[in-house]
Parts: sequence; structure tokens; C-alpha cells
Amino acid sequence: MPYFEITNGEGDVEVMVCPASEAALDSTHASYLANNAVLLHDGQTGRPFGKSYGAKGLLLSQLANPSDAVAMFDLDADIWRTLGNASPQNTPTEPVHGATRNFLYLDGHVSAMPLDYDPRATAVQ
Repeated sequence: MPYFEITNGEGDVEVMVCPASEAALDSTHASYLANNAVLLHDGQTGRPFGKSYGAKGLLLSQLANPSDAVAMFDLDADIWRTLGNASPQNTPTEPVHGATRNFLYLDGHVSAMPLDYDPRATAVQ
């Protein structure tokens, strides 16, 4: 995942890639995944970032609880299989942060969660 660091007082930035991603990957495959289902106030689920064919993303005010709504998380072969998928080629075989995975929530906070945490848990009632 890229991070930005201001390198001078003029607002120029250099992109920094997470060292865990650099160490885990020999290709350009992502080591994180955007979540596609969050719980809404009305009990339904929705796609927080919309869809590629023009459907708009959600407003924070539509979410049941933005601090529980996962935006994206570390991707590795184990969690990919937990989500019901075959592992994509060159996905890290093991979690890149050891005994935890980082989760970014739609309220902006990040938490290191245990490996058995399922990001779908907050998208169901």
C-alpha cells in the first residue's frame, strides 16, 4: 500500500511502499483488498466504494457504524481462502505482518487484528 511523505516545504511527495509488502512480493499483485460489503442503517449491505460501472459509493451517514465498517485489509493466501476464493498468483503465502493483519475502517482508523478476524463479521446483523 503506498504512503505519502512530504519531502520538502513545497508539497512534493515521494511514494513509499509498505516494507511488509515489498518483502512479501516479487510481483505487482496487491497485498491488500478493498471490502465490498458493509452494513447500512436499514440492515441491508452496500458496496462502500460503488461499482466500476458508475454506481456511486456510500456516504458515511448511510453506514450503521463507520468505526466497525472495514474499508480494506491485508491480503494473503489464508484470508483469501477464508473469503471463499482460490489464492491469486503471487499473493503472499503468509500474513505480511506476522500474527496480525491491518484493517482500515471507513472512519479512518487502522487496527491490527488477530488472524482469525473475519472482515465480513460486521457486514451481517
